[in-house]
Amino acid sequence: MMSKYTGRFKPDHVPVDVKGYRYHIPKPAELSGWKFGAFVAGIVGFIGLMMWPIVIDPILHIDKYKRIHEEVQADLFQSGLLPGQLRKWEDPWKKRSTDQ
Repeated sequence: MMSKYTGRFKPDHVPVDVKGYRYHIPKPAELSGWKFGAFVAGIVGFIGLMMWPIVIDPILHIDKYKRIHEEVQADLFQSGLLPGQLRKWEDPWKKRSTDQ
């Protein structure tokens, strides 16, 4: 049993025995009341800010993203997308012609 505060350790520290040594670590902060509400609101707000450009903005501005998609697709040369001698995907069970 630990005695009263002797001045050596802070009273808000918890004694912990590890392999025969006694350490005093701070107690974890308790979140209650408005602090807990602020913590939860901060996490929800952070997630909302991170999701805004990925999820919410495209939903609100559909025409803008359709226009961007059409411009990008028009600039792509579809047959030049595959590197090297790779062919476009075809049915693997279909018999190959010998003139390739």
